[in-house]
Amino acid sequence: MVFHLPAGRGPVRDLAGQVGSLVGYSVFTLLSCVRTVVTGRLSLAETRDQALFVARVCLVPALLLMLPVGVLVAVSVGELAGRLGAAGYAGAVVAFVVVGQASALVCALMLAGVGGSAICADLGSRTIREEVEAMEVMGLDVIERLVVPRVIATVLVSMVLCALVTAMGVTACLIYQVYGQGESAGVSGGHRGGQSTGAVAGAHAHLPRPAARAQVAPADRASVDPGDSRGSADRWAKIDRSAS
Repeated sequence: MVFHLPAGRGPVRDLAGQVGSLVGYSVFTLLSCVRTVVTGRLSLAETRDQALFVARVCLVPALLLMLPVGVLVAVSVGELAGRLGAAGYAGAVVAFVVVGQASALVCALMLAGVGGSAICADLGSRTIREEVEAMEVMGLDVIERLVVPRVIATVLVSMVLCALVTAMGVTACLIYQVYGQGESAGVSGGHRGGQSTGAVAGAHAHLPRPAARAQVAPADRASVDPGDSRGSADRWAKIDRSAS
């Protein structure tokens, strides 16, 4: 038996035909999903099985891919922020990039490349074994029975996978920034110069106001920035209130 390819109608017509078929199939599948959910004919068991299948094949590759991506983002943003003198804001920028761009990109790549390939292979094997034709002969809706559960399962898995990938990316960036670059982990206890302002104020609470200012330790006196008038006034006000 010899198979002959259909005669080409030109590159433009072939491209337009493929794009039209893809768009039409996507719209028909979306309408079938809505109709199946509204009418209550969605197979929950099939949807659950497909969700577990997609999660099993996509979870580990997505997390492993997010580790180097998160470190790469942290290195790039941290170096740029350090050159600009804004190393303290590197964590916020990295989190914004990971949450807004990197995690969604990794999830899309994994779902399309791994999960989508597995689903296409499954449907293709069913077509080769003539299971699809058998379902059509029995009067069953192939889109409703085979395609809709897989689409809904992929959408549900994508939300959970995006959350896990985002957490992995932010964690990788945090570990690199704290242990690799020596930046602060973001835990602020009000300490500066070895002692907190509250401790200094409590230690001099029994002194009069001028004496309390005179007895402030040199390290804490140096922590009061002369150029920062508002910050200096706030720190001296705390010491004065505790002394009074």
